[in-house]
Parts: sequence; structure tokens; C-alpha cells
Amino acid sequence: MDNNIHNCWRGLRFRYTSDNNDMNDITDGRRRSSLQSLAQRYNWFSNMALFMTIWPIIIWLNPSVTIPHETVILIVMCIYFATCSIMDRWLYCGIKSIDCATMPIAEVARLARLYRRRHLQFIGLLIPIVIGVIGAIIYYSNNIYMTVGVIMGTIIGIAIGSRQLMAFLEDYRQVLKED
Repeated sequence: MDNNIHNCWRGLRFRYTSDNNDMNDITDGRRRSSLQSLAQRYNWFSNMALFMTIWPIIIWLNPSVTIPHETVILIVMCIYFATCSIMDRWLYCGIKSIDCATMPIAEVARLARLYRRRHLQFIGLLIPIVIGVIGAIIYYSNNIYMTVGVIMGTIIGIAIGSRQLMAFLEDYRQVLKED
């Protein structure tokens, strides 16, 4: 009995951050476990990527944007964002299915490792696609302002993406951490 309680508690690892270290957060139910944080983040990214599939269509309808092969580039962008949404939704459903109360700790750790590995594999698949799309936009763009905007957006995107990746990996580290 005590071993089950200990395993369940270990599986509920709380992620301690400066914005949620108050005792009121625990009693109000606002404190999230690392698994809950992962699931919430995957859900948010899935919804955002789905929303972003509309963005290339809006660009395509804008008459001031003229890029050779723009239809192909924008279709690839729509497919890219839809693929991102599907991948994040799959990861969300997988993380959400982990039940620390009923699963053995070894199973929780195995599943967490699986989803962490898939997350990194998905990144490995998506980065070459986005590099190709950004490269094509820069190569075919005849507008210096659009080129500068794409480059600045890429730099900001890399900074935000790196920070989010570190947050994901920290949550996975907390789930897999051994006492």
C-alpha cells in the first residue's frame, strides 16, 4: 500500500516555477503536475497550429503579395501547419492518457520516454520543411521589406521555439526524474 502511494506521488511531480510556488495554488487546485503541464502545452500548440493553417490562405488572397510559385509555397505552408497540429494533438492525447494513479511507475516512465522521443523526431521532420519554405520565400521574394520581415520572424521564432523546447524537456525531465 505504501509503495503504491509513493509511486503515485512520484508520478505527480510538480513543476516548481516562480509563478506557482504558493501554498494557495496547491489548495485551490491550480498547481499542475509535469504531465498536466505537458498535456496543456501540447493542446495549446495543436490548436495554434490548426489556427495558423488559415494564415497562408489570407496571404494568398492578398493582392499585394506577389511571389513566384506562391501557390505552391502557401499550399506547403498549409500542409506544414496541419501536420504540426496533428502531431501535437497525437502527443497531447498520448500524454493525457498517462494515469499515474493506476499505471505502474515503470509504465509511466516508458510512455514519457516514448512521447519525448516522438516529440524530438517530429521536430527533426518539421525543421527541414520549414527551412525549405522560409528559404523559398526569401529566394523568390522581390520585396526587401518582406525578406527582412521573414528573416526577423525567423530569428524571433527560433528564440521562442528554443525556450518552449526547453520548457517541454524540463517537464519530461521532471516526469522521468528518479528520487
